Amino acid sequence: MFILHCTKKAQDRLKVKPADALSEPTTRFGNWYCNEFTASRRKYMIFVNERTLLPIVISVKGLKTSRDILELFKQRLFKAFLLLQLPEERFMPELMEMDEVVFAKTSNRSIIGSMNDIIAQTKFSSDYHGIDVDSPAMFETLSQIPLKANGYKRSTELVAELLRP
Repeated sequence: MFILHCTKKAQDRLKVKPADALSEPTTRFGNWYCNEFTASRRKYMIFVNERTLLPIVISVKGLKTSRDILELFKQRLFKAFLLLQLPEERFMPELMEMDEVVFAKTSNRSIIGSMNDIIAQTKFSSDYHGIDVDSPAMFETLSQIPLKANGYKRSTELVAELLRP
């Protein structure tokens, strides 16, 4: 089980109500945050992990339900782990634990600030470098950004540390 902290825009897109009482997440990665944004006149959702600031960006075009959006998020997370060349036996248990989700309001302003920085970098990379927003190239670009909230470590380094046996 993991907790997905959603901005108001994301709650509206997912059509969910935040839970009143929250329990602790059962995944190593812990909580995730999500927001909706527009880039190149298209709607996207960004998911950012609280512990590593690992960003996952998906296009929401054609996705009608929260189930569809969350399923695509988990597929992209799987692909992200493969791009990071992590062994499947390390990250598959994590993905299996993510079958249950609890929705909550955002509670960490630092994560929101980092997420907004990542969104700005996404728009810049798309507009000026021509990188497709939800492509593997964009993931590699975004996951290599050192952020202050991470102690200026890259999210890829923190993911590798977190999944170390």
